[in-house]
Amino acid sequence: MTSNSSDNSGVGEGFGATIRLLRRVAGLRQSDVVDAVQRRLLDSDRSAFGRGFGGPYLSKIEHGAAPPPSVPIIIHLAAVLGADADDLLALAGKPPAALGTLLQQSVGARRFYRLAQAANLDDATWDILSEQLQQLVRAGAGGEGSAANGETNGRTRPTSVGPRADVRV
Repeated sequence: MTSNSSDNSGVGEGFGATIRLLRRVAGLRQSDVVDAVQRRLLDSDRSAFGRGFGGPYLSKIEHGAAPPPSVPIIIHLAAVLGADADDLLALAGKPPAALGTLLQQSVGARRFYRLAQAANLDDATWDILSEQLQQLVRAGAGGEGSAANGETNGRTRPTSVGPRADVRV
């Protein structure tokens, strides 16, 4: 890690190396990426055009000498490089913007977030919870007027969406 990125606890290096790898796999030069991101910034927010994102900054990011950029720039980088924006945001140590909105709007989401955070779950348990949530969604739970809100419409509401008994939390 370079001395310029010491405040980032290595986040910038992993993020930057990933950006560099994605760019090279896509066969793009740094200038190609910068131009594409700046075009997207101009299309989405004229006031943000060119604000702090150029070739020298991208080079510093890729070499771990600068911290990851802002959430909007990461989202545009993901689109330009064909990557998942949420994965890049996580690698940068930044939450997706939609998460903040969801937590602002939903008491249940805040309660779930606090519970999940306090449980200190490992990846295997997260995978199990994700599968159980997908099963609930496929069964029609979730959203207004649904089993997730207490209305079962004749269906049996699951009594637990926690990890299986054989998984230690």
